[in-house]
Amino acid sequence: MVEKRVEELRPWGVNVPFIVLGLAYFLAGGLSLWKNPQDHGYLMMVGAYALYEGMITRLFFPATKYFKLQALALISLAVPLPEAQALSSYALTFLELRALRDVKSYGSRFPVNALVLASPVLSSMSWTAFVFLKDPTLLFPPLVSYVPGHQHRNIQGYPRQ
Repeated sequence: MVEKRVEELRPWGVNVPFIVLGLAYFLAGGLSLWKNPQDHGYLMMVGAYALYEGMITRLFFPATKYFKLQALALISLAVPLPEAQALSSYALTFLELRALRDVKSYGSRFPVNALVLASPVLSSMSWTAFVFLKDPTLLFPPLVSYVPGHQHRNIQGYPRQ
């Protein structure tokens, strides 16, 4: 009989740096109202994405095993350029794909919610389109898809009673 070795997945507070980053962007967005009002919406949107990426990473991919992709997502999100936010979204998408593959290989089930699981892919597409089209309304669908999808599940990913 072949013994299958399962790695221990140690969670850590991956969402904390994303929260700090989101608060920094919100502060910068608030201050921009006096200095550069044209930057206000962009900075606030990136702050919202920092909170979103922190939430989804903490709920679904909190293990230290994924630290490199988590760090790439965080560091690229910290660079206030749309191309960097697109890179952050792609890192989040690859993180999701890797975590799904790992969970399946461990024989476990992943809490499936199409809206939540689609949001990183939608985020990648939206930020890529924003780089070229500069239309901020493109950035809302990924956030909007995450929130209602997340509300139908409790923190363990099972339907609420």
